[in-house]
Parts: sequence; structure tokens; C-alpha cells
Amino acid sequence: MHIEVQLTEVTNVTAPEMKQVIEQIAATNLSVFEAKQLSIQSIPFPNSMYMYAVESLQVSGTGYPAQVHVYKLNYSKSFEDKIENEDEVLSLSTQTILPSANYAKLWDSIILGDADDSVKEMLIHFMETSLTFADHGISSDIVTCNRIILLYGPPGTGKTTICRGLAHKLAIRLSERFSRGMLLEVNTHSLFSKWFAESGKMVKKLFDRIHMLAADSTTLVFVLIDEVESIATARQSSMNGADPSDAIRVVNALLTQIDQLRKCENIMIMATSNLTECIDLAFLSRSDIKQYVGPPSIEARYNIFMDCINELTSKAVLMMNSVIMDFESIKIFKGSSSDIGATFGESIELYNAAEEAEGLSGRQLRRLPTLAFSQSRFKIPLQYSEFIKELHIAIEKEQRETKRVSNQ
Repeated sequence: MHIEVQLTEVTNVTAPEMKQVIEQIAATNLSVFEAKQLSIQSIPFPNSMYMYAVESLQVSGTGYPAQVHVYKLNYSKSFEDKIENEDEVLSLSTQTILPSANYAKLWDSIILGDADDSVKEMLIHFMETSLTFADHGISSDIVTCNRIILLYGPPGTGKTTICRGLAHKLAIRLSERFSRGMLLEVNTHSLFSKWFAESGKMVKKLFDRIHMLAADSTTLVFVLIDEVESIATARQSSMNGADPSDAIRVVNALLTQIDQLRKCENIMIMATSNLTECIDLAFLSRSDIKQYVGPPSIEARYNIFMDCINELTSKAVLMMNSVIMDFESIKIFKGSSSDIGATFGESIELYNAAEEAEGLSGRQLRRLPTLAFSQSRFKIPLQYSEFIKELHIAIEKEQRETKRVSNQ
């Protein structure tokens, strides 16, 4: 069991102090944290000051002893790391201090359906294992561990979101070991200079910055290379380009720098790709995990819609007559011959919409409620019956336009 405790922005209670309090409560009354409807008020704190020091509390997993992670969110904005190169100013990367308030809800918003928990937990466990091996002095030359994960699949399936959420989650889980996390999102387009042979040097400058961040052993550095195929293009195919030598220099420089990062135990690399066939085989072979992220399943589509509806109803924008049932329950009711009546009617309608939305990406699904509202002639708050009708229209239109664009 993992208990993650977010402290309020202003409090005199320290993280070690809160950790000790929560551990003592869990040791004597673990069932408090196993409750389905857990509230901060239901936790038997020894003093009210501890209750008021908690901004939020989240529990995942089961088992004893509970692992307690106490943290504060960072509210500073992301910033660009810029350098001057010849006559131009380039943004090498965007950097975010972790755990970040901007990513607070990101991990839970990642809905993969049947593989949801297994994939997300597998990524966390891999990162934790790589650090454990480093702690025990395991030689990466004998037992290879590059601390590189590659997520691949169609556009809009949440690969980048997973990477950001993973970095945020690990910054929380490892907050005792590292005082802060830093997410560095590489601007791959800036690495290709208009000056001959400069691109390879730009890659080195980028990784020099990464090494500077990692020089502080209390900082956990995450490097995110989105659409990695744009920088790690297969060298064989690059021979057909306008300037094959420069493209090859970039790939060679990238691979060299990645190999050097193996010595830095506090650096982890995350990459995403829509076109794995375009990635250089040497980069693929260096990736410890290659995980496919495909279009959402029926369960994932239903849960994404439910997540959107819960947000709309909580803000009084959408009016419901009943509570939306969880996927497993509604699947059982839908398959039975019993009369479900009005109680579960809204959930059945949502299930039908999720079935109809097959083939749409998570990004498209989360956009559909906005389109449904924009199509409606009724004022806010919108009744669910009107919303679901407009949602079906939005789904049909999105599928039609997606098919039309793909056939161009």
C-alpha cells in the first residue's frame, strides 16, 4: 500500500513529522486507509494541526506495511532553457520542477482500460528497480540497465501524458531520496541547426545542460524526448535525405550522449514515438522497455466519458438524474435480462456511446463533451438527456472527419 500525502502550501508541519504520524496511524489502524470513501476528516490524527496540514491524501495498492510519501507541490511555471547559437536564440528544452501543481491530476487521468494498472505500475516498478540496482552497485555493463523507456503507438493515445505523469508520480514516491524532481522536455526541432555540422554540437550542448542538472545528486532528472523519431531517425534511411551526413551526426551524437548518461544514477530517459519503423535500431536496442500504447478499449472509453461527466456535474454544468455506474457493474446489468429501469438508464446510454466511439483516441474522446455542449441550443446547466444525444452526434462526426482526413 502506498499512502501519498500532499501538505498544504503553508504549514509548520514538516514532511518527516507527517510521515511519522501517518505511519503510526497505519500501524495500528490500517483499515482507515482501506476504506473506499476515504476522507481526511476520517483519519484519527493525534492533533488537529496535522489534519489541517493535509491538502490531499491518496491511497493505492494494498498490503502491510504501508509506504508513506509526504510532499509539497511546486507552483512555479515551466520555463524554457535557451541558448545563443550563431545569430539565433534557440530553446533547447522546457523544464518543470516536480512534483508540479500542473501535473497533480495527470496520473489519475490516464485511463488505459484493461491494462491500466498493470502498465502504469510496471513503469513505476521498472524505474524503482533501476535505482535499487544502482544502490546495490550492480554494474550496468554486466546487468544492462540504461534507464530508458519508449512508449509507441498511434497519435493521441496519451504517450506524452503518461511520461509526464510518471515523472510526477516518481518525484512523489522518491521524495525522501530526492529533494526535488526536474522534468526536461527536449525541443527536438531546435537541435537541427541551419548551419552545416552544427546539429551534432547542439545535441552535445543539450546533454551538457542535463549533466549540469544531474550534478546535484538530490535532484531526480527526467528527460522526455517526444516524437523521438525526429531526432533518432534510422541512419540507413537518412542516407536518402538532403543532408544525410548532418542527420547521421545527430543520431551518432545522441547515442554517444545516452551511453554517457548510464553513469548518472539520477537520470531517467522517456521517449515517445508514432513511427517506430523510422527509429534507428541502435536507439531501440538501448531502450529497456518498449511499451505499445494503443487506442482505448471499450472500458477505457467508458471510464474517460465517466471522468468527463463527473467533472461537468461537479461544476454544475451538467444535470444528472442518477449516479453513473462503474464499468464492471454496468456490463453485468447490460448483459442481464432484468429490467434496469430509470435507475441505470443514464449509465446504459453512456455505455452505448462508448461502444459507438470505437477507434477514437483518448485525446479525441476528452474533446467530445466540449463539442456536444457547443452543438446544443440549450442553456447551461444542460440536461443529461440532451447531452447524450449531442454526444452521439459529435462521435459520429468525429469518426467521419477522421476517416476523411486519413483517406486524403
